[in-house]
Amino acid sequence: MDNYTAKICATRRVFLTVFFLLIGWVSCADSADVVVIVNKSNPVTSMSSAQVSDLYLGRSRTFPDGSIAHVIDHAREAPLREEFFRRINGMPLNKVNTYWARLAVSGQIMPPVTKTNNGDVILAVQEDSKAIGYVEDSALIHAGVVQVLRLHD
Repeated sequence: MDNYTAKICATRRVFLTVFFLLIGWVSCADSADVVVIVNKSNPVTSMSSAQVSDLYLGRSRTFPDGSIAHVIDHAREAPLREEFFRRINGMPLNKVNTYWARLAVSGQIMPPVTKTNNGDVILAVQEDSKAIGYVEDSALIHAGVVQVLRLHD
């Protein structure tokens, strides 16, 4: 093997290594663990997936104990929002967005308050004892004043 061929082989190996590392990183980022959070003072410690879904679709406005829930959502096209709805009720994001657009036009109900990132959702839940939100579990490292809800069917 001449020097030129050896350099091409080495370059290809480096390229393929970086490529596969990036593919692995992207797939890890796409499969974030989503957790539902409430303020630490909220007495609710678990909810069914259907109850959480009903809150996020405006079908319910209260926690299981009857207290009012202030729903905090992520931005309309956020990848985490897509993952959340896929896991909580199997709805693709385009259906969720269409659902909320139809409700908003009808004037029946307004969509949840939206925040731009995990940190803003955590802050909103920390500041409001009636708030419920969802974030990536990795975002909870410094969020000691919220509690994670156990989801059950």
